[in-house]
Amino acid sequence: MDAYLDEEILKKKEGLKKRKYNNLENGYYVAGRIIHFTEEIILESFFMHLPDNMGIMPDEVAKIRYPSEFRPQIILTIVNMGFNVFERQIQEGEMKAMVRR
Repeated sequence: MDAYLDEEILKKKEGLKKRKYNNLENGYYVAGRIIHFTEEIILESFFMHLPDNMGIMPDEVAKIRYPSEFRPQIILTIVNMGFNVFERQIQEGEMKAMVRR
């Protein structure tokens, strides 16, 4: 019975976090993380509560992801990291072209 006591303790700790972090003032407990929110003014017209890890997409990225000139004025995004493994060694001089793609 003691072998599973640590699992019960972890479940209770998770439950306490879910009860404590369940509103905009304290943040929300989601998928093992506490997400805090701040009030942000959007286009000087209205405000929204946004997660702290959300930011404005840089223009050079927005132009690639949304090539139309009619793209939104502000695009909010959470920074993601992606990785690829290449089957061959990248040669000197190829890196800039690879980054642009």
